[in-house]
Amino acid sequence: MTSFHQIQRILLSAILLCCSATAFANDSSRIRFILHPGLDSNQLTISVHDGIQEQRLKLNETHTWSGRLFSPYGHIFVAYPGQDTAGFVKRIFFSKGNTIVSVTPGHSVNEPFQIDEKVSKNILSYEKMGGAQLDAYVKEKVDSQMAFYYRNKSRFGADGNLVQQMFDLGDTVLLKKLEFIRQHPSLYASFWNFMTNISRTEVISPDSMLATYNKIFPEKYKTSKAAEYMVTVLHNKIAITTQSLFPEFSVTDINNNTITSESLRGQYVLIQFWASWCMPCIKEMPVLKGIHEKYRQAPIKILSISVDQNAQAFRTAITKHAMNWTQVHGDLRLYHAMGYTPIPQLYLLDKTGHVVYNNLKGTDIDLRLLQSILSEKLPD
Repeated sequence: MTSFHQIQRILLSAILLCCSATAFANDSSRIRFILHPGLDSNQLTISVHDGIQEQRLKLNETHTWSGRLFSPYGHIFVAYPGQDTAGFVKRIFFSKGNTIVSVTPGHSVNEPFQIDEKVSKNILSYEKMGGAQLDAYVKEKVDSQMAFYYRNKSRFGADGNLVQQMFDLGDTVLLKKLEFIRQHPSLYASFWNFMTNISRTEVISPDSMLATYNKIFPEKYKTSKAAEYMVTVLHNKIAITTQSLFPEFSVTDINNNTITSESLRGQYVLIQFWASWCMPCIKEMPVLKGIHEKYRQAPIKILSISVDQNAQAFRTAITKHAMNWTQVHGDLRLYHAMGYTPIPQLYLLDKTGHVVYNNLKGTDIDLRLLQSILSEKLPD
């Protein structure tokens, strides 16, 4: 009989492959963005989400996107910065095949661009897919969070309590979204937000989210690869919280070495998700450096996976903080498979690959519990 863990490994392997595979013809999509004269493309931000990953276009290099669509409809995000505001944003969905998105200059400073739906092809209105209803439902919570941000943004670097309050306000927005989704599960905007946002939170337990997903959404949404991916991510999270096997993985480090979970069996593995701009991550570095120095001869490997988009910022940080252990940058397959876990995040795996420690809720202040577990299990 096939065990749950065997099924989990098979599904995760399929996910990691589909994230990097060449597009199949029946699911392939191509989007051409037409940017009309009068628009400052240096100010525009355009991102395309295929149901599993989001990709930001470099408009100075290309005005096209092509790839495989893993969800019933994909999502396009177009934004223009405002003056000390959240900026001006348009969202649309697209389906399989060839899509044209016509972006034209707007009529005022408050509307710097428009998406011409008459000229565009193969797009679906975000508003008509339920987005307008959802946004209106959560508007009060979003406005409260943004007002707090603009009142306090200059003080975030010096006051960690303000950052936590900002996160707490974000949680109220998320819970309000979930409230709407439970009331309107047939709207595609509800399914999309659950799949790409709600399912990745740490506020709600993964088993509770899985039960909600199975109960409320129509079957027509559950047959996509993106939905299967989300379900597997939730199973991964459930396994981790119950100290089961950590998901099987393969990553490539900055020296082009391939590291697999199988190759790490027989030693303890400390996996860190971090970024150069994440101050709590940086605060952990002296402790990790101390662990690395203390257990040089012990059977333990530290694997740091950076989510930095800026390669120079990443390299500057590992030099500055003397992070002379295994580093991964530019390979986010495991990060995606974990459901975009919040950072900083640490997982300690035993010699068989089981999770014996994780700092999922950030409750291990100064990583004292981690150090205590290592002192118990490893020789100095």
